[in-house]
Amino acid sequence: MAGTPSSRGCDACRKQKKMCDSLKPACSRCTRLQIPCIGASQCRFMFKVQTTANIPKRALKGSEKHDQEEDSSSVIPVGHPSSPPSNAITLATGAFFSVLKVDDPRYDVTGWTVFLKEIPKRMGTSDVLDASAKTFANTLSAVQSKQPQSVENLSQFGNALHILRGSLMGHKDQIVDSLCVIYLLLLCQGWLSELPGQNVNHINGIMHLLNKVSDKDWQGEFESQILVTVCMVVIFESIANPSIKLSPWLVNLKKTYYGPEKPWGVDDHRGIGTQTITVEHMVRMPGYFQEPELHLHDLRSSYQVAFSESKSLCAYVIAMAESITPEANASSFRAYVRTQSVASILVSIGLLLGTILRIFEPSNEILKTETAFLISEIAKIAVRASSYRPLGAMHIPLSLCMAWAAADNAESEVEIERIVREYEADFPNANWLDIAIWLRAKFEGLK
Repeated sequence: MAGTPSSRGCDACRKQKKMCDSLKPACSRCTRLQIPCIGASQCRFMFKVQTTANIPKRALKGSEKHDQEEDSSSVIPVGHPSSPPSNAITLATGAFFSVLKVDDPRYDVTGWTVFLKEIPKRMGTSDVLDASAKTFANTLSAVQSKQPQSVENLSQFGNALHILRGSLMGHKDQIVDSLCVIYLLLLCQGWLSELPGQNVNHINGIMHLLNKVSDKDWQGEFESQILVTVCMVVIFESIANPSIKLSPWLVNLKKTYYGPEKPWGVDDHRGIGTQTITVEHMVRMPGYFQEPELHLHDLRSSYQVAFSESKSLCAYVIAMAESITPEANASSFRAYVRTQSVASILVSIGLLLGTILRIFEPSNEILKTETAFLISEIAKIAVRASSYRPLGAMHIPLSLCMAWAAADNAESEVEIERIVREYEADFPNANWLDIAIWLRAKFEGLK
């Protein structure tokens, strides 16, 4: 606040604490000493800092005491800003949004699940979505901070399952939210280190919901992304689990929902176009794996496409890797990690189809050479992706399992197993080699 006026003398007189007659153009003292005269007759004020602690107290009159008592509840102390209004929904939304804002590619999940950014906009409209989003945010936050999962996170996971079960039993018209919830809980389940076999219950829940929406026309971007994602989850799970039967309408989903001109797959129209990784093509994979002798002609055709696309995409990933520098922005890293993940999935599919074909054509040297090439590509992708562990390389371990199961020489097995062990360090309860051994046993069974 402003204090009392100060002297109007010039700067030279004020500095020496001398009287100044403020004459123009120079005061008498400055003229006598032959020094510059600056600031004569200029009005100045002394400013003082005042706080509530410096205000002198005085005795209050009776009326003033009464007024102070009435206003005391609304007075905000100086130095203590008020918090913005909030409730359980806004706090959960903020927590969810904060885990998505991580720019570190090792812990960024928005690159491979694009619809996550839309979930905060829908929170507050569905109890089941709110509960699962809160569980997802807290569980992912523990992974990002390298902290063990707390008992509270496990409790929230169980509560979200309970609310989901009640929603499904209550026949509420929240199909889109329920599909989103199941997917979020699948991710949480992996981070909470539960047994993989429990995924079957979630897959059955997805199938139940998909059967209810098979005749509906979903045109929204969020709905279409959810549908593509959960369909891919069901298809991949059904490859390994024959007890999961795909509904007949799933085969015609592409035409039913989007028409023949719009490709429908994990590329999400971002320039990573592959014919192999589309719902229309992937829906055939369970049949190729479980009853290959009935689909040999289509299997050969699918393999040729997958191998050709694998070579092209792997070359593209190498070019991206060479162009990425430490100074690159977050979006560049995100695009690279996502493209690398798609490449690992694509090469794994080509390797799966090629290994099945080799069972029926054991003397085909071209197939043997191409299989060795795909195995080496998976190893290279895994080594490059290692710097983006754990979440930026989530798709890599399954690809390594496929490579180990398809390897036909000890040298490749040892190298792949070494890389798998490195990836297992991210999640100690994961045992990827068990899956690799199971895959090899399935191939032996087909023989």
